[in-house]
Amino acid sequence: MSRSQHDLIILDDGGEIRLGEGAPGLNFTGVRYARHELKAGENDTIALMGGYNEDVVQWYVGEDGRFRTGSGEDIVGTFERFIVNVDEEIILRVSREGVHSQLTIELDGITADTGILKSGNWDGTVDASFNITDPGTTGWALTKAGDIAGTNVYAIGSLKTLSSGDRVEITADGIVLVQSTKFGGDNSLSFAQGNGNVMATIGLDQFSLGLPSTLLIDASSLSNIVLESGAEISLDTLLVDISGSLSVSGTTATVTSGSAAPSSSEPNGSIYLRTGGGSGTTFYVREAGAWVAK
Repeated sequence: MSRSQHDLIILDDGGEIRLGEGAPGLNFTGVRYARHELKAGENDTIALMGGYNEDVVQWYVGEDGRFRTGSGEDIVGTFERFIVNVDEEIILRVSREGVHSQLTIELDGITADTGILKSGNWDGTVDASFNITDPGTTGWALTKAGDIAGTNVYAIGSLKTLSSGDRVEITADGIVLVQSTKFGGDNSLSFAQGNGNVMATIGLDQFSLGLPSTLLIDASSLSNIVLESGAEISLDTLLVDISGSLSVSGTTATVTSGSAAPSSSEPNGSIYLRTGGGSGTTFYVREAGAWVAK
């Protein structure tokens, strides 16, 4: 070993600086500054320096100058795996001018202190508060404002939203549950326009239209449409398109229509509206088993 005029310590072949205790090749714990072969069976390569615990290499610097783990993975440089063993947490932080993004890895979870987590191909946009303004067309994003953008959302169990007692839940078996106090009282489902005007509300005991509208019921594929006792329909226009008859719950009487005179056998009290009739032959009531024009 010699010292140069620039205060450099130069180790000749076979020279070594050793900090630690124990014997190399047996039970050494510490750091070896020397060109030496790593312990056979762990990594048969040459190290310029290395850290050992009970003669087991923990890290080393190879002849190429790369800093590696004891098993040979790069710690600095291009690598496929990066392994760090710690007892408490790992903090990754990028800071500049008082702004930072931080990822904290702990035993019980991972915390992201950042504005947005996103895939590399996400092409959407966010505003200054990290609310998503454009969900994009590909990739995914999760912002600290609570917004999520993605192509598809899958839930193994139920998918729920909760806000001030209101709830929308899609269960695993495809049932949609809605509870809303904003329109129509508790436990109601409302359909509104973008400007907030309510178009329709379905409640526990009513169905209502918020704007002057036409309600069309097409029951050609249904067996029954029933209004229970005490229910009512109040709107500008009601169109009922059915192939059979309209009846009132709790009775057998029906309401039917046609262009010709009534001929079907209906229960007494039934009503028939004839569209092709004249004066005195457009409205019929079933009395004593016969149709009587009114």
